[in-house]
Amino acid sequence: MSSTTMKIGSGIHWVSRGFFYLGWVAASVMLVITCYDVFMRYLFAKPTSWAVELGAVLLVYMGFICAAELVRRGQHIDMSILTNRLSKRARDALMCLFLCWSSCFVQSWSGWALRPLSQHINMACTWPVNFACLCGLFI
Repeated sequence: MSSTTMKIGSGIHWVSRGFFYLGWVAASVMLVITCYDVFMRYLFAKPTSWAVELGAVLLVYMGFICAAELVRRGQHIDMSILTNRLSKRARDALMCLFLCWSSCFVQSWSGWALRPLSQHINMACTWPVNFACLCGLFI
């Protein structure tokens, strides 16, 4: 490998490790915020209006920013009970089926979500959105 590739790989390693520690900070802040909200709500009867929302955002960030480092370490959640028992061919067919189903779901959901918007824009424009919705449901 070239030295540039090694430098890029090392930089990515340090960024993912930094995000991993940032995820720990987010978990700690979420713990403090939740405890603060519980004390304010039940001891002083003055609930905060921001603690629950900020805790939810920190929970999502904590899950996503730690993911790269956890995958690199092999510690990320892995649901392979079913796929480890299948042959390579069956595993590939299952993955293809899952990808086709998920793309059909996204297409039908997008078409359904855009239907009201397309009806307000122009009545002649509604058929492509309705067609996409139908294709997503029946593919």
